[in-house]
Amino acid sequence: LVSSPDGFSERPRITATDPNISISYNTSTKTLTFTGTASLDAYQTLLRQIQYQNTSSPADIDTADRTLRYTVTDANDQVGTFDLIIGIDEAPTVATNTGATVAEGGSDTITTAMLQATDDFDAADSVTYTLTGTNGLTVYRDGVDLASNGTFTQKDIDDGLITFEHDGGESAGSFTFVLSQGSGLSDSVPHTFDVTTTPVNDAPVITLPAGSSVSGTEDT
Repeated sequence: LVSSPDGFSERPRITATDPNISISYNTSTKTLTFTGTASLDAYQTLLRQIQYQNTSSPADIDTADRTLRYTVTDANDQVGTFDLIIGIDEAPTVATNTGATVAEGGSDTITTAMLQATDDFDAADSVTYTLTGTNGLTVYRDGVDLASNGTFTQKDIDDGLITFEHDGGESAGSFTFVLSQGSGLSDSVPHTFDVTTTPVNDAPVITLPAGSSVSGTEDT
Protein backbone atom coordinates (compact mmCIF):
# COMPACT_ATOMS: atom_id res chain seq x y z
CA LEU A 1 0.00 0.00 0.00
CA VAL A 2 1.84 3.09 -1.26
CA SER A 3 -0.05 5.73 0.72
CA SER A 4 -2.09 5.33 3.88
CA PRO A 5 -3.50 8.63 5.19
CA ASP A 6 -5.60 6.70 7.71
CA GLY A 7 -2.50 5.16 9.29
CA PHE A 8 -2.73 1.75 10.89
CA SER A 9 -6.47 1.57 10.23
CA GLU A 10 -5.81 0.54 6.62
CA ARG A 11 -3.81 -2.21 5.01
CA PRO A 12 -3.75 -4.79 2.23
CA ARG A 13 -4.94 -8.20 3.39
CA ILE A 14 -5.50 -11.71 2.11
CA THR A 15 -7.26 -14.69 3.66
CA ALA A 16 -6.63 -17.19 0.85
CA THR A 17 -3.66 -19.56 1.03
CA ASP A 18 -1.65 -21.89 -1.17
CA PRO A 19 0.38 -24.82 0.18
CA ASN A 20 3.37 -23.92 -2.01
CA ILE A 21 3.39 -20.18 -1.43
CA SER A 22 4.48 -18.48 1.79
CA ILE A 23 2.78 -15.16 2.65
CA SER A 24 4.23 -12.61 5.07
CA TYR A 25 3.14 -9.10 6.04
CA ASN A 26 5.29 -6.15 7.14
CA THR A 27 3.21 -3.82 9.33
CA SER A 28 5.66 -0.92 8.96
CA THR A 29 5.72 -0.83 5.17
CA LYS A 30 2.26 -2.40 4.75
CA THR A 31 3.71 -4.89 2.31
CA LEU A 32 2.47 -8.39 1.58
CA THR A 33 5.23 -10.70 0.29
CA PHE A 34 4.60 -13.96 -1.58
CA THR A 35 7.46 -16.45 -2.01
CA GLY A 36 7.78 -20.06 -3.03
CA THR A 37 7.93 -22.36 -6.03
CA ALA A 38 4.50 -22.52 -7.62
CA SER A 39 2.86 -22.13 -10.99
CA LEU A 40 2.02 -18.77 -12.51
CA ASP A 41 -1.68 -19.64 -12.22
CA ALA A 42 -1.28 -20.29 -8.50
CA TYR A 43 0.32 -16.89 -7.96
CA GLN A 44 -2.30 -15.14 -10.08
CA THR A 45 -5.08 -16.82 -8.13
CA LEU A 46 -3.68 -15.50 -4.84
CA LEU A 47 -2.91 -12.02 -6.15
CA ARG A 48 -6.49 -11.62 -7.39
CA GLN A 49 -7.71 -12.16 -3.83
CA ILE A 50 -5.76 -9.36 -2.17
CA GLN A 51 -8.18 -6.97 -0.45
CA TYR A 52 -7.94 -3.39 0.77
CA GLN A 53 -9.16 -3.06 4.37
CA ASN A 54 -9.93 0.11 6.32
CA THR A 55 -11.33 -0.19 9.83
CA SER A 56 -11.91 3.55 10.38
CA SER A 57 -15.48 4.72 10.87
CA PRO A 58 -17.02 5.95 7.59
CA ALA A 59 -17.06 9.56 8.80
CA ASP A 60 -13.30 9.47 9.54
CA ILE A 61 -12.01 7.84 6.34
CA ASP A 62 -9.79 10.04 4.20
CA THR A 63 -11.41 10.04 0.76
CA ALA A 64 -8.22 10.34 -1.31
CA ASP A 65 -7.56 7.50 -3.76
CA ARG A 66 -5.15 4.80 -2.61
CA THR A 67 -2.47 3.06 -4.67
CA LEU A 68 -1.82 -0.65 -4.25
CA ARG A 69 1.49 -1.46 -5.94
CA TYR A 70 2.35 -4.94 -7.17
CA THR A 71 6.07 -5.72 -7.61
CA VAL A 72 7.03 -9.03 -9.23
CA THR A 73 10.53 -10.51 -9.36
CA ASP A 74 11.18 -13.58 -11.55
CA ALA A 75 13.86 -16.26 -11.34
CA ASN A 76 16.25 -14.06 -13.37
CA ASP A 77 15.79 -11.12 -10.99
CA GLN A 78 13.77 -9.21 -13.56
CA VAL A 79 11.39 -6.81 -11.80
CA GLY A 80 8.04 -5.53 -12.98
CA THR A 81 5.55 -3.23 -11.22
CA PHE A 82 1.86 -2.51 -11.59
CA ASP A 83 -0.20 0.10 -9.73
CA LEU A 84 -3.85 -0.50 -8.86
CA ILE A 85 -5.78 2.67 -7.97
CA ILE A 86 -8.42 2.18 -5.26
CA GLY A 87 -11.26 4.69 -5.12
CA ILE A 88 -12.71 5.27 -1.65
CA ASP A 89 -16.47 4.93 -1.48
CA GLU A 90 -18.12 7.98 0.08
CA ALA A 91 -21.57 8.62 1.49
CA PRO A 92 -24.03 10.23 -0.95
CA THR A 93 -24.45 13.99 -0.93
CA VAL A 94 -27.33 16.36 -1.61
CA ALA A 95 -26.65 18.19 -4.88
CA THR A 96 -29.96 20.08 -5.14
CA ASN A 97 -32.56 20.94 -2.51
CA THR A 98 -34.67 23.94 -3.56
CA GLY A 99 -37.88 22.99 -1.78
CA ALA A 100 -41.24 23.77 -3.40
CA THR A 101 -44.13 26.21 -3.29
CA VAL A 102 -47.83 25.25 -3.35
CA ALA A 103 -51.13 26.76 -2.31
CA GLU A 104 -52.45 25.85 1.13
CA GLY A 105 -53.73 22.29 0.88
CA GLY A 106 -52.02 21.88 -2.50
CA SER A 107 -49.88 19.05 -3.81
CA ASP A 108 -46.96 18.65 -6.18
CA THR A 109 -44.52 16.15 -7.65
CA ILE A 110 -40.92 16.38 -6.46
CA THR A 111 -38.58 16.62 -9.45
CA THR A 112 -34.80 16.40 -9.78
CA ALA A 113 -34.80 20.19 -10.15
CA MET A 114 -36.16 20.34 -6.59
CA LEU A 115 -34.30 17.48 -4.90
CA GLN A 116 -31.36 15.43 -6.12
CA ALA A 117 -28.66 13.41 -4.37
CA THR A 118 -25.57 11.91 -5.98
CA ASP A 119 -23.08 9.20 -5.12
CA ASP A 120 -19.58 8.59 -6.46
CA PHE A 121 -20.18 4.88 -7.16
CA ASP A 122 -23.85 3.96 -6.73
CA ALA A 123 -26.58 4.49 -9.32
CA ALA A 124 -29.77 6.44 -8.65
CA ASP A 125 -31.73 3.32 -7.64
CA SER A 126 -29.26 2.71 -4.79
CA VAL A 127 -29.27 6.26 -3.40
CA THR A 128 -31.90 6.07 -0.66
CA TYR A 129 -33.80 8.76 1.23
CA THR A 130 -35.16 7.75 4.65
CA LEU A 131 -37.90 9.99 6.06
CA THR A 132 -37.21 11.00 9.64
CA GLY A 133 -40.15 13.35 10.12
CA THR A 134 -42.86 15.41 8.43
CA ASN A 135 -44.48 18.72 9.34
CA GLY A 136 -47.74 19.74 7.71
CA LEU A 137 -47.19 17.37 4.81
CA THR A 138 -47.95 13.85 3.68
CA VAL A 139 -45.33 12.33 1.39
CA TYR A 140 -46.28 9.63 -1.12
CA ARG A 141 -44.39 7.14 -3.24
CA ASP A 142 -46.46 6.14 -6.25
CA GLY A 143 -49.60 7.17 -4.36
CA VAL A 144 -48.77 5.27 -1.15
CA ASP A 145 -48.32 7.26 2.07
CA LEU A 146 -44.74 7.11 3.37
CA ALA A 147 -44.74 7.05 7.15
CA SER A 148 -41.75 7.96 9.32
CA ASN A 149 -38.75 5.78 8.38
CA GLY A 150 -40.32 5.18 4.98
CA THR A 151 -37.84 5.17 2.11
CA PHE A 152 -37.61 6.16 -1.52
CA THR A 153 -34.73 6.38 -3.98
CA GLN A 154 -33.31 9.00 -6.28
CA LYS A 155 -34.62 6.93 -9.19
CA ASP A 156 -38.12 7.27 -7.71
CA ILE A 157 -37.67 11.04 -7.94
CA ASP A 158 -36.24 10.74 -11.45
CA ASP A 159 -39.30 8.71 -12.46
CA GLY A 160 -41.79 11.19 -10.96
CA LEU A 161 -43.07 8.83 -8.27
CA ILE A 162 -42.60 11.08 -5.22
CA THR A 163 -45.37 13.53 -4.41
CA PHE A 164 -46.53 15.45 -1.36
CA GLU A 165 -49.72 17.08 -0.14
CA HIS A 166 -49.98 20.04 2.23
CA ASP A 167 -52.43 19.65 5.13
CA GLY A 168 -54.26 22.90 4.33
CA GLY A 169 -53.24 24.72 7.48
CA GLU A 170 -51.89 28.25 7.66
CA SER A 171 -48.31 27.10 8.27
CA ALA A 172 -45.73 26.00 5.72
CA GLY A 173 -44.68 22.34 5.54
CA SER A 174 -41.49 20.30 5.43
CA PHE A 175 -40.04 16.82 5.71
CA THR A 176 -36.65 15.69 7.00
CA PHE A 177 -34.51 12.86 5.70
CA VAL A 178 -31.09 11.20 5.78
CA LEU A 179 -29.25 9.69 2.83
CA SER A 180 -27.65 6.29 2.36
CA GLN A 181 -26.46 4.13 -0.51
CA GLY A 182 -26.13 0.50 -1.59
CA SER A 183 -23.13 -0.45 0.53
CA GLY A 184 -24.78 1.00 3.65
CA LEU A 185 -22.82 4.25 3.91
CA SER A 186 -24.96 7.08 5.27
CA ASP A 187 -24.21 10.77 5.57
CA SER A 188 -25.99 10.67 8.98
CA VAL A 189 -26.89 14.33 8.47
CA PRO A 190 -30.53 15.44 8.81
CA HIS A 191 -31.67 17.35 5.72
CA THR A 192 -34.90 19.36 5.38
CA PHE A 193 -37.07 19.77 2.29
CA ASP A 194 -39.12 22.93 2.83
CA VAL A 195 -42.51 23.62 1.26
CA THR A 196 -43.65 27.23 1.18
CA THR A 197 -47.39 27.87 0.95
CA THR A 198 -49.28 30.69 -0.69
CA PRO A 199 -52.36 31.87 1.26
CA VAL A 200 -55.82 30.80 0.16
CA ASN A 201 -58.79 33.11 0.78
CA ASP A 202 -60.70 30.83 3.13
CA ALA A 203 -64.45 31.29 3.69
CA PRO A 204 -65.22 33.25 6.91
CA VAL A 205 -66.12 31.26 10.00
CA ILE A 206 -68.41 32.56 12.76
CA THR A 207 -67.52 31.41 16.26
CA LEU A 208 -70.02 32.05 19.06
CA PRO A 209 -69.16 32.28 22.74
CA ALA A 210 -69.94 29.15 24.72
CA GLY A 211 -73.63 28.89 25.64
CA SER A 212 -74.74 31.35 22.95
CA SER A 213 -77.48 30.55 20.46
CA VAL A 214 -78.71 32.07 17.23
CA SER A 215 -82.36 32.63 16.39
CA GLY A 216 -84.00 33.96 13.25
CA THR A 217 -87.25 34.27 11.35
CA GLU A 218 -87.88 32.35 8.17
CA ASP A 219 -88.44 34.58 5.15
CA THR A 220 -91.56 33.30 3.39
